[in-house]
Amino acid sequence: MKTPNDDYGNPWKAAVERYYREFLAIFCPWLEAAIDWAVNPQFHDQELGKVSRDARPGLAPEFLRL
Repeated sequence: MKTPNDDYGNPWKAAVERYYREFLAIFCPWLEAAIDWAVNPQFHDQELGKVSRDARPGLAPEFLRL
């Protein structure tokens, strides 16, 4: 019996992208306070995979530009 691929990473990535500021406020309040939130953060989830020779599809970490 064929089973679909389990996708556990994308819901977490979506949650972190949506609640990034709140995540930082809880876990890194000093960093959250230092960021200029007038500029919207830009998530680049594919860019790190393009520059790494060892990257496997779907396993590259998120890259965020503030």
